[in-house]
This record gives sequence, C-alpha cells and structure tokens, in this order.
Amino acid sequence: MAGKRPRSSMAPVIVLDRNHNFLMAIGSPGGNSIPAYNLKVLVAVLDWKLPLQDAINLPNVIARGPTTQGETDRFAPGVVDALAAKGVMFRGAGSEGSGLHGVMKVGGRLVGAADPRREGVARVP
Repeated sequence: MAGKRPRSSMAPVIVLDRNHNFLMAIGSPGGNSIPAYNLKVLVAVLDWKLPLQDAINLPNVIARGPTTQGETDRFAPGVVDALAAKGVMFRGAGSEGSGLHGVMKVGGRLVGAADPRREGVARVP
C-alpha cells in the first residue's frame, strides 16, 4: 500500500563473478539490520579476502543516522576509544547478533558458513 513502511527488511545477496558464475550467497534475519550484516560480509570477503566463516564472525556495527550500536566487547583493544575520539559513540550494551548464513564456491567446492551467535550450522555435502 502506498505510504506504508515494511515491518522488516529482506535482503539476501547472491554474488556472481565477472563471467556470471556463482561465487557466493549470504543472508540473515535481523529486520533493518540485515543490509549492514550482509555488507560486513561482502567487504570482508571481496575486499579483504577473508574466508566466509571469518567474515561472518567479525563484530557487527550498525549505524542508523546518529545512533551507532555494535558488539563493542568483540572489538580489538582501542577501537572504541579511537571511534569515540572521532565522535562515534555507541549506544546501549552493544549486542547486535546477526544470524548470517552463507555458501561460497572455493576451489570448485561449496563451503558453508553460519553465524555462531545464533542457532544453525552450515552443512554442505
């Protein structure tokens, strides 16, 4: 309906290589946090070349306008203070547990990964 907002977000991501071959697929529950969860994994895998499971395991940070939430207890020492010096203040206790799951083609095989913060495991035959 016009003028209405969705109550949740759904943004699974399928990544193809330059030849349009499957590279990976990721997704998570989490309402309006889903795009940030997915983006974290995309940057970590595609730009930083981390394995999919390592990318999913990274701490989550969600910025919604002037409000920033994150898993500050999982950050490297000094990160919170350095961000505070730049004006980034975290609100709340800092729990942003995604439920990311994904599968990626690595060396011709499918490798699955699941977020250890929530239920579920990745099993690829």
